[in-house]
Order: sequence, then C-alpha cells, then structure tokens
Amino acid sequence: MFDKRSTIVGSTLVLSDWPITTLPAGSFNGMSFLTILRLHDNNLSSLPSKIFDQLTNLTDLDLYANNLSTLPAGVFDHNIALASLDIGANPLITLPAGIFSHNTALTNLYLYSDQLTSVPNISNLVNLVILDLDTNALTTLPSGFLDNQVALRGLNLHDNLFTSFPAGLLANNINLINFSARNLTLLTTLPPSFFDTNINLSFIDFSNCALDEPSIGNILISLVTAGNSGGSIYFDTGSNAAHPTWTAPTLAAETTLLGRGWTVTSN
Repeated sequence: MFDKRSTIVGSTLVLSDWPITTLPAGSFNGMSFLTILRLHDNNLSSLPSKIFDQLTNLTDLDLYANNLSTLPAGVFDHNIALASLDIGANPLITLPAGIFSHNTALTNLYLYSDQLTSVPNISNLVNLVILDLDTNALTTLPSGFLDNQVALRGLNLHDNLFTSFPAGLLANNINLINFSARNLTLLTTLPPSFFDTNINLSFIDFSNCALDEPSIGNILISLVTAGNSGGSIYFDTGSNAAHPTWTAPTLAAETTLLGRGWTVTSN
C-alpha cells in the first residue's frame, strides 16, 4: 500500500507528512521485523483494532499530530517490546481502560497536547522514565497514580486545569529530576512534604501558577528536607505569592537552598 514517499531503512518505516487518512486492516502484515514506525503528521482519524498486531518487535511508535479522537481497546496489546509511544497532539478526550496493560517495557510515554480529561491507569508501567501529560484538560490525578514509577526522571504536567495535587503524589519517585507544572493558572495549593523524597530533583517549574504563600513555603521546606543541591525552581509570573509576602519560615528555607546552590526565581 505504500508509495515512493514511504521510507524503509533497516527496521525503520517512515510514513510521515503524507498525509495518510486511513490505514487499511493488514497494512503491516508480514512486517514483524519493524522496530520503529513513524506515522506522525498525518490525518488519521481512526485505527483498525488489530493494525499493529504483527509488529511484535516494535520499540518506537510515533502517532503524533494526527486526528485520532479515540483508540480501539487492545490496539497496543501485541507490542510488548514497545519502549517509546507518542500519541500527542490528537483530539483524545479519554483512553480505553487497560490501553497500556501489555506495554510494561514502556520508558517514554507522550500524551501531550491532546484533550484528556482523565489519565489512564499506568500502575504496570514500572519502567517509565519520561511521562508527558502537558497541555490537556486534566483537573486531578488519582491518589497513587505514580506509586510504581520508581524509575521516573521527567514529569510534565504543565498547561492543565489542576487546582491541587494529591499528597504523596511523588513519594516513590526518588529518581525524579525534572518536574514541570508551569501555566497551571488554577493551581493555588500544594500539600506539605510534597518533594521530601525526591532527592535527585534539580528542575522545578511553577511559573505562571497561583500558589499561595503557605504552599510556596511547603515546597521550599520540602526541598530542604530532601537535601538536594544545585537546582532551579521557578515561581515567577502569574499569581504566585510575591516574594515580599513570604513569611519567615519560607524565607529561611529559601536561604538554605541558596546556600546549597539553588536558584529561586519569584515574583
């Protein structure tokens, strides 16, 4: 079915920017040798439920920037080697229950710039290193959402509709390095001890949020508890409590962090 615009190099098939509008069932039959499949920047509005079933060696699947509003249940069930999956920039509001239940090898999961109002269950994705949920319509995350993601190093939650995060959300993510929560203009509070266990955290972005002074204090005190050194944290722009309003405990925590090489940027 593929014409001269497709490119197969070794075990990589590139079908990007055609734009493809449909994938007939069986399009990839006999192509179990593929490890990388690029389908980004097309106009796919749906996928046959078994379209990827024969791609049992696939490690990298890119469906970015299509027009997928739904995904069929079980569409990734046979892609057990999948390590990187990008389904960002699609008009997805929800994902089927158990959509990633067979994808325990996933290390990078990109769900950004969709229209998600809820998150999938990822409790079995114990190897996740990067989770990108930014630019959706998320208002909350379930308690225990990231409990099994000990390997997680990068978490992007920015540009959503969160008003708060559950206590203990990051308690088990001891390898987390980057945490992006910028442009959460409805985020007003954060619980104490939020970063207590994130001993490797070095980049935190709360710019253009609406955090009150006690929450900024909770964050800085939590970082002092974690003992991190040499990081950067941003509270600038938006309605975050301005530095002149910070209380003595908050300022003391800031001073401690500055002494450890942190950069603290505020309003």
